[in-house]
Amino acid sequence: MFEIPEKARRALEAQPEQEADPAEPDTQTSYGAGAGTRGGPLPPSTLEEAQDRFGTWREEEYGWVKNRILELALTHGEFHADQLAEQPFAQRNVIGAAVNALVCAGLLVSTGEHRKGTSPAAHGRKSYVYCLTGAGRHQMEQRKEDA
Repeated sequence: MFEIPEKARRALEAQPEQEADPAEPDTQTSYGAGAGTRGGPLPPSTLEEAQDRFGTWREEEYGWVKNRILELALTHGEFHADQLAEQPFAQRNVIGAAVNALVCAGLLVSTGEHRKGTSPAAHGRKSYVYCLTGAGRHQMEQRKEDA
């Protein structure tokens, strides 16, 4: 399970409990006006809920996304975020986080090409195109052999 650093835990525990004012938005279950408009998840109401959500996301969704990116890069010869943009994710930044982890692990490398996103959420922004490195290709071949 994900462990909160001791300093952050003390800061969270030191926050006093406050009575909810019906006239004010509940900041424990929703964002203020205008925030979160890009479809992000609501913040958890307790530290334990945050740890549970992070653990589930990390084990299930994040791992699936990393594997899917590698599969797409192998199948198509390249990967662009548009290939997963229509998937519903618990965390809206999961594709970028997964790509970054795969680049840092030496399994993906940027081709240098920027491609305009076609999904509505991308608003036409350009993002990098990636391809497998030799190590990434080797790992995917090993998975095929093991299956």
